[in-house]
Amino acid sequence: MITEMDISKVQENTSQGWLNGFIGVVMFSGSLPATRIAVLEFDPVFLTVTRASLAGILALIAVLVFKEKRPDRKQLFPLAIVALGVVVGFPLLSALALQYVTSAHSIVFLGILPISTAIFGIVRGGERPKPIFWFFSIIGSLFVIGFAIAQGLSASPIGDMLMILAVIVCGLAYAEGAKLTKTLGGWQVISWALILAFPLMLPLMFIHMPVSFKGISTAAWFSLAYVSLFSMFIAFIFWYKGLAQGGTATVGQAQLLQPLFGLVLAACLLHEKVSIGMIGVTLGVILCVAGTKKFAK
Repeated sequence: MITEMDISKVQENTSQGWLNGFIGVVMFSGSLPATRIAVLEFDPVFLTVTRASLAGILALIAVLVFKEKRPDRKQLFPLAIVALGVVVGFPLLSALALQYVTSAHSIVFLGILPISTAIFGIVRGGERPKPIFWFFSIIGSLFVIGFAIAQGLSASPIGDMLMILAVIVCGLAYAEGAKLTKTLGGWQVISWALILAFPLMLPLMFIHMPVSFKGISTAAWFSLAYVSLFSMFIAFIFWYKGLAQGGTATVGQAQLLQPLFGLVLAACLLHEKVSIGMIGVTLGVILCVAGTKKFAK
């Protein structure tokens, strides 16, 4: 029998899930603008393996300090999927894409990331959101995509395809990581995924290291530090915890806010214009996120 206390606990977990998920999204929002700045001066492969190596060192220190138990054999394959998706796949594919398209253009594709995450959450996690969830999810995604198209952004087939692949692998990794978080813990999931990839990432970092770092700007170094510390590690601690608390399909809709936050950062960092339309779309997306929170479960 479900008591009022049980209902209250579920509601509290959902609210905490949205809060943690939101914090993660805010941190993720700077990823593509920062990557755009960094990839103008660093090779995409070097950028990818370096951010993974630096974050891997932090992860290794964290599990040693807190004396975390090693994952069991059944958890290694899901961790490999997380590593493939968010440690290597999305960073590399998006970095390659940003050689062909602008930061603002790449951010457009993040509008479909919630649907990708939700689909894999259903396939891998067994979640069953109500039909109204799909309504708000699709409408929110269309808001974001429609806005970007209306801005007249130049398109590149190669860049677009790379971003689509990046969104697919990222959605899979988000859903798999959320499932693992329930048994392994939020920060532990991304930590062990980074550690799993570390033996490969570190040698590749030295192999792809430039002959000289002369001429690399402060902005590029700062961007590398940001994607290594926040995008690759800290943000995932909040994100995976939020997905586990509130549900992958439901809290995953907070990702709808990421493109708008990212566009604002792109405007500030890359001097792109912030229009009235951006404000309007932001409000529309917030309403869609609120709708998924209220009606999805």
